[in-house]
Amino acid sequence: MPSTVPARATPACLFRSEPCAALDRAGLPWRVAFSSANLGGLWAAARARLGITVRTALCLPAGVEVLPSGSSGLPSLPTLELALHRAETQPSEPVQLLQSLIREALEESLPH
Repeated sequence: MPSTVPARATPACLFRSEPCAALDRAGLPWRVAFSSANLGGLWAAARARLGITVRTALCLPAGVEVLPSGSSGLPSLPTLELALHRAETQPSEPVQLLQSLIREALEESLPH
């Protein structure tokens, strides 16, 4: 690992603020090596090994490596809460079906 952690992130994002704060708390120097307003740009930078980024493992593209939590001398990160919001108190049947499909897909994909 280089002496300064090269980070990639989207501006003003929880996936940026939390890791940066964790690096600061651990006393690890870091710098922004790449910034993008879209996830595609971050994935491209990750594949090019321009630095590290923090994302969920959902929809991880080929060529992007996952570093296990606490590995490579990097600090562990907190878990994030995921919430699904809808506008109606009594949603229509299609909205209820979509909600169910999203929950099922996430329950299969995310660690418990």
